[in-house]
Amino acid sequence: MEKLRQYAWVLPIACAGAAVGIYYLVKGARPPVPKPRPPRPEVATIVIESRAVNDPWYRYHGLAVDKDLPPAWWKDERYIIGCSRGYFEYKRRIRLTPGRHKIVYSVSASGSYYWEATIRIPELGISKTFPRVQRYTHTYAVLEFEV
Repeated sequence: MEKLRQYAWVLPIACAGAAVGIYYLVKGARPPVPKPRPPRPEVATIVIESRAVNDPWYRYHGLAVDKDLPPAWWKDERYIIGCSRGYFEYKRRIRLTPGRHKIVYSVSASGSYYWEATIRIPELGISKTFPRVQRYTHTYAVLEFEV
């Protein structure tokens, strides 16, 4: 009882679990440490806005999340997110676990035709503009970030 009087002032009586805390103080043991929960994935929105700079034709738009677009992605409907002329806007909600991530966006334009694209993730405050996006791998819009 003496230990209880000695340490009871440490824990406020009104707080939840105070009796458990006092029990461990009296017994002289440490309370068990709760197991850490696995990280919960973050939900974020990918926003892509692009406009044709000098391209009058309809073009496919492609997207890959956490992987690369294949060289001829416009022939594979798994990567196509739309088809437009002049302007394109796309929004998609995704789950992001902690770690590094990559968003790859492209337009099927080639030659002297190209598009300007902006990729944003508003929840994370990330935004990047790519001035010349085409279908060639070295002209993809690639946004890399960490959560």
